Amino acid sequence: MAASHLIKAPRDYFKTPIDIVRSEVLNRKEKEAALINWKDLLIHKKESSYEGFGGFDSEEGLEQINNALRMLKK
Repeated sequence: MAASHLIKAPRDYFKTPIDIVRSEVLNRKEKEAALINWKDLLIHKKESSYEGFGGFDSEEGLEQINNALRMLKK
């Protein structure tokens, strides 16, 4: 599997943000990029829900991603 696929669509390949942190396939910069892409997707979906496009509770997901990003910086 090419790293670019994992980075562009991390939710398709990882169950949780911590799975990205634990990945042996991606290097640190790639893991950070994947987490940021996942975070951007959640933020976009959250904003869409505010515009009447259905409910989406992304707060827990955002918290998990932020925790994973902090783990990478240690």
